[in-house]
Amino acid sequence: MKLIFIDNFDSFSYNLIDELSSLGCALEVYRNDVSPDFVDAKLQQAAALGPTALVISPGPGTPSESGNLLPIIGKICGHFPMLGVCLGHQAIAQYLGAQVVRAPEICHGKASELTHDNGPLFTGLSNPLRAARYHSLIVQNLPPCLTLAAEVNSLCMAYYARNPRVVGLQFHPESILTTHGRQILNNCLNFLICL
Repeated sequence: MKLIFIDNFDSFSYNLIDELSSLGCALEVYRNDVSPDFVDAKLQQAAALGPTALVISPGPGTPSESGNLLPIIGKICGHFPMLGVCLGHQAIAQYLGAQVVRAPEICHGKASELTHDNGPLFTGLSNPLRAARYHSLIVQNLPPCLTLAAEVNSLCMAYYARNPRVVGLQFHPESILTTHGRQILNNCLNFLICL
């Protein structure tokens, strides 16, 4: 699988890239200041050769403050599958109509018990499971197209949609603090390419 990876200038980006590479993915990495047309062209080139998706990394700030992130999502959403982690999760949800607000508590480097829906993102995994959290914002009021897949204390930790085909993870699957992180990423990729 070929992944076009948007790096939001975050220290976790290359940990996530390493995890995705370990699953056999080939990645091209670009910063969030590239143009939406450039990202679209890269995805089209990759899709001509096989399964392709856009991955949006964690990062500082809000979706609206993150370079061309929202315009990139606007260009790609509905045309190619997308996976967003942390800031990426928030940005996809915001684009689709959810609200991104301050979390009740700031979580940086905290492992929390996450409960999930036993759905496609968490197939075969323990419930609850531990998930690494590094965020001060949270997604709320999901639009009807997004299915809540996991939560911590009623806060959205994961969602997915089939149309448009997207996955969002608020927690960090690449962190050592997350149990089964690699399997979660594998499940997400399988969902994105309709396996």
